[in-house]
Amino acid sequence: MEKTTEIARLKKALEEADKKNSLLQAENSELLAEKVAVEMKLDINIDDTLVMLSQSFFQTVRQAHVLYKGPPSFDDFDPNMDVFEGQILSSSEVKTLKSATQPAPTEGAEDED
Repeated sequence: MEKTTEIARLKKALEEADKKNSLLQAENSELLAEKVAVEMKLDINIDDTLVMLSQSFFQTVRQAHVLYKGPPSFDDFDPNMDVFEGQILSSSEVKTLKSATQPAPTEGAEDED
């Protein structure tokens, strides 16, 4: 009788584990679908941000044209470039040069960020 009770208990535990597994698989599927939707929204937000940045950049160029009475050639401007010590360089190169020219933090100084 003891073995029959143990087998019945184990069958019930197996059924409960199967139910829980099914629920977890359904929840996982829902979460994966939500993840895909969020990633799609993120891609749209990134694209919208890049468009907005481009529009803002050219808005600034148009204002510079009016303020400084000079006709800018839009082909001369590149939002991926920057000025460092009178030279136009890639933004990543400028970042590297700026970090190389900054003095090393002194011991005991805390980051301001």
